[in-house]
Amino acid sequence: MKKLLNTTRKNTQSYPKTKRKLKKVFNEYIRLRDAGMPCICCGKFNTLQAGHYISVGSSGSLEFNEDNVHGQCAYCNMRMQETKEVYRINLIDRIGVERVIKLEALAKVKVKRTRLDLEWMIEHYQKKIKALGNSHTTETNVSFEVE
Repeated sequence: MKKLLNTTRKNTQSYPKTKRKLKKVFNEYIRLRDAGMPCICCGKFNTLQAGHYISVGSSGSLEFNEDNVHGQCAYCNMRMQETKEVYRINLIDRIGVERVIKLEALAKVKVKRTRLDLEWMIEHYQKKIKALGNSHTTETNVSFEVE
């Protein structure tokens, strides 16, 4: 029995390592989803990062919410406070005012995710990345949130 537990423990990653992997996979998905689109803030066609409308520091529960993260050039992403109003205006154009208001309300909700939740999300976004690579079409947005 001890040997089985030790073997199982070696095959699982820690929560922080799993979260770093999810961040990498999720950000790759966002960049692929928004490939060919301009920066959500300045409208320039630069290399895009995964830029958050509501920052992770303000609301960690929205870190992996597809409505909250869009392609943003490095310059605008680093100047978040200066570009937040423009981001909001352009976000409304992209996803609609109802979804933006919902995001802003969800920012107040705390979410506790387990390592298994993160692993499921990694698998989910790896599938979406594969689908984007194969078909070059986007799927319906899925946001991991509490309502």
